[in-house]
Amino acid sequence: MNALSPHNPDERLRLLIRHHGVETVSFQALERGVQVWHGPNGAVGYVDTGAAWVSAGAPFAPPKLRSLVARNFFKAARQEGRRVCFCAVESAFDPEGRFNAVQIGAQAYWDPRAWAATLALTTSRSLREQLRRARAKKVVVRRVGPHELVEGTHLRAAVDRLLERWLASQGMPALRFLLDVQLFHAAEDRRIYAAQIGDALVGLLNAVPVYGRDGWFFEDILRDPLAPNGTTELLIDAAMRHAAEEGNAHVTMGLVPLAGNVPWWMKSVRLLGNRPYDFDGLRRFREKLKPQGWEPVFVRYPDGQTALSAIWDTLTAVTGGCPFAWAIRARSHR
Repeated sequence: MNALSPHNPDERLRLLIRHHGVETVSFQALERGVQVWHGPNGAVGYVDTGAAWVSAGAPFAPPKLRSLVARNFFKAARQEGRRVCFCAVESAFDPEGRFNAVQIGAQAYWDPRAWAATLALTTSRSLREQLRRARAKKVVVRRVGPHELVEGTHLRAAVDRLLERWLASQGMPALRFLLDVQLFHAAEDRRIYAAQIGDALVGLLNAVPVYGRDGWFFEDILRDPLAPNGTTELLIDAAMRHAAEEGNAHVTMGLVPLAGNVPWWMKSVRLLGNRPYDFDGLRRFREKLKPQGWEPVFVRYPDGQTALSAIWDTLTAVTGGCPFAWAIRARSHR
């Protein structure tokens, strides 16, 4: 049996992600609610919306086989009467050009090895001030071991309370698929940092690996509504410095929807979510952290489908149902 084809499908998926997980969202295929389609040459993590199979990034397969796996996934979906799209894709996995692409946003990226030099820049004065404010309020950040997060521990209970307060402060219904918060599954593969004042938990950063880029995705950054200013920045600073110490070359905080060169008609998505989901605020915060650059993020879909249907299917997966119904609920949360 090939090393990438163990008898256990879950372990096979883990191995495929470790060897071929090139996308920021690759690790999220392991999370609750994501189904897995296995083919002979690879696998795809996806959700079934009822009308479409929406993939979490590109297929997990050797580079030369990704296009083949994508086509086979499409054939399997079509047999079930489903459309297909690959969401939050950065790589061009389709050299034959059988899958079209529409940009949905962009993501900032950092080389954590350059983080200390970035902080020393004159233009980073406001960032240094935020770090100073948090430290002046006695906020301390430490990395948390997975054994501290098992059910029944003091920290696990504190994290559950923090998550409840953070969700309540967001002013919108919970999101699904790639945007829901899952902190505990496969905890041994994550890096989790706790911000505390004494024994009180005031913030948390959850980083998941991006194996194909020797890096980390800061997937969730939770801040207690009453936490001191600078708590979020202090969490990021600690995680960046740890990544630099480990020699990691890449950090991202994920997609900022509608950032970058998105089609004009995509701007209408703001009518669904810009008030509860602050796209511009996300972009400004990342810019304050002085990234090395930005890269486009796409949804890819096969010939015979439209960009509009691919965006609709992606929004349906993310909102857990009809996007318009989610938008109505979001406005009632304000």
